[in-house]
Amino acid sequence: IGNTTSGTGTTGIFFSYSGYTGAATQAAGKLFTIDSTGFTKGSLFLGNFTQNASTDVNLNLSGTSTLTFGSGTTFNGNMNCTASSLYLNGSTFNGTFTGTKTGSSSNNSNGGNIFGSTFSLTNSGSGNFLTGNTLPDQFGGDATFTNSGTAYIQLAHNVAGTIFNGNTIFNNTGSGSDARILVCDGAAAATAVFNGDVTANNTGTANTSLIRFNLRGTCTFNGNIIVNSTAGSGNNSYGIYFSWNTYSGSAVLADSKTITVGGTGFTKGVLNLINFTQIGSTAQTLNLTGSSQTVIGPASSFGGNLTINSPGVLLNGATFSGTTTIMKTGSSNDDGRGGNTFQGITSITNNGSGYLKMGNNNPDVFNSDVNFNNTSSGNFYIGDNSSGNQFNGNTVFNNSGTG
Repeated sequence: IGNTTSGTGTTGIFFSYSGYTGAATQAAGKLFTIDSTGFTKGSLFLGNFTQNASTDVNLNLSGTSTLTFGSGTTFNGNMNCTASSLYLNGSTFNGTFTGTKTGSSSNNSNGGNIFGSTFSLTNSGSGNFLTGNTLPDQFGGDATFTNSGTAYIQLAHNVAGTIFNGNTIFNNTGSGSDARILVCDGAAAATAVFNGDVTANNTGTANTSLIRFNLRGTCTFNGNIIVNSTAGSGNNSYGIYFSWNTYSGSAVLADSKTITVGGTGFTKGVLNLINFTQIGSTAQTLNLTGSSQTVIGPASSFGGNLTINSPGVLLNGATFSGTTTIMKTGSSNDDGRGGNTFQGITSITNNGSGYLKMGNNNPDVFNSDVNFNNTSSGNFYIGDNSSGNQFNGNTVFNNSGTG
């Protein structure tokens, strides 16, 4: 195949088709482009297609068109593509990949793709984009996912084995009623391994605006986690979530790595750490501001020293192995369920105008010295509504509140 141009059509242009083995090869030095007529309707299907050159490919479809990269397809040049509907169903991209989905249809891709270099995907449409539905994807370089429309991006959705080998950035900037980025959401079998740093930026204006990892599946973070959120008002519709109440998906933070708040800040929404396990003894510090809230547990554990400063704090069932220092600073009333075990020296302070409750449903256990400090106008309730709370070290209660 030499120079190839694709124009309009109500059905489309197909190179092979799903379930068939016919193959096409494009010679080195040739181009694959959309001509001036444009590609505004129908499908451009690329199955068992091999580009032998390393020439850049620009496939910018418009209108209601559909672009499908099928199994057995390989592009060696950098790929830049745009379409109303975009499907990634088992292709290999050895150059960079930049893709944009713009339309209203939801696209459930099989997955099974290999991205050898830098990857960028944007969903600017009103329909969802999903991959990792039946096969895992592999991202060899840095990857950026931007949800700028009014729908979802869903990754590593149903299957085990999705791998991110570079640094990964998630940008949820969407608007409307509901905009989300979801990873390992669809099935308990779903797994994703992040071998570089992960940055989650939740800055959208949607009524429900969140980034969520491991609702049902498992996410392993072998690099650092950086979280930023400026969306929401501290309730369950906003923020950055690791799992969710009543779900059993899990997250693991590798030894020597950290979870921190980034430079944008965490000023709104919830930082939800459920079924979250820190391996090793590296110290962790989480500084949240504004109207945000930190939720720890149930079934979470921190192996190192932990410092939390947050307007809202809910302690719902975690094990804290190191020295733990927690300060609530805001006006929300926080009913922590309890069920926590504090192994090291602990200091918990309510410096906010809202109350802080611990042990509201289940007892807490303090196996070393603990200080409880009430320093502002809110009340501090300890062992509030549960039997069996234990204080096995020296315990100090300091009430210097105002108001």
